[in-house]
Amino acid sequence: LAAATCVRHGEVFGLDYPVDAFAPGMSKARKAPVHTIYANHPAHRDDFLDGFYLQGSTQIDGLRHGRADDVGFYGGVADDRIREGTGDLGIQVWADDPIVTRGVLIDLAGHRETQGRPIDHEAGEPLPFHLIPEALDAQGVDVATGDIVMLHTGWSEWFLGLDEDRKRAQRDTGRATGMAQSEELLDWAWNIGLALLAADNFAPECLPPVPDSPYKASAPNDRGMMHQEFLAKLGLPLGELWRLGPLVRRMRELHQ
Repeated sequence: LAAATCVRHGEVFGLDYPVDAFAPGMSKARKAPVHTIYANHPAHRDDFLDGFYLQGSTQIDGLRHGRADDVGFYGGVADDRIREGTGDLGIQVWADDPIVTRGVLIDLAGHRETQGRPIDHEAGEPLPFHLIPEALDAQGVDVATGDIVMLHTGWSEWFLGLDEDRKRAQRDTGRATGMAQSEELLDWAWNIGLALLAADNFAPECLPPVPDSPYKASAPNDRGMMHQEFLAKLGLPLGELWRLGPLVRRMRELHQ
């Protein structure tokens, strides 16, 4: 209810990209779905998708997406429960009981531009944690318990602006902009009590992980990524490839 008091203009922004937007994308495994439309008679149309990778475009990483190398799935759910046909840790929980809360957009790209240092997406720049409180301070915004935080880096629009050869070349480097792996980011998200952390890039964290990631020992299969910490230990879902560009441009126009 408190979030409703934040409404000022009543404008609505969709945050999804088309399911085939990132084809090719940063993942070699995730292909664009094939859309088929068929008819049983002249007045009928039906359709279906083949090869629909649910994480190929805008999505939320649910708690089934990753287990921690050292402690397993969130809440101690057994590995054999995470399979087709089971509902343990499934994202359907949020469909049945949606997350309804305030969204806080943190314009990291805009903040860096005001400093005269645009984010280097081609290099897959790791973004230090201190950029978040700096940007919040510049925006005059606070984050509260239960908020959804959306980090705008500009990566998705930059990547989608490349031609197909450059997209594949960027994919082959394995480099993607994101937050540097750090204990500060995990502590901040947990201590505030975020409902969800989302970003407009391939993952909220940078790829490859930074050489000094504090999670190299606990997450060896992920080379020290923070995904295991967020999903399997904190139970905090992650949003990826969110379409934040139109929203951030409108917020800049409104100086909010």
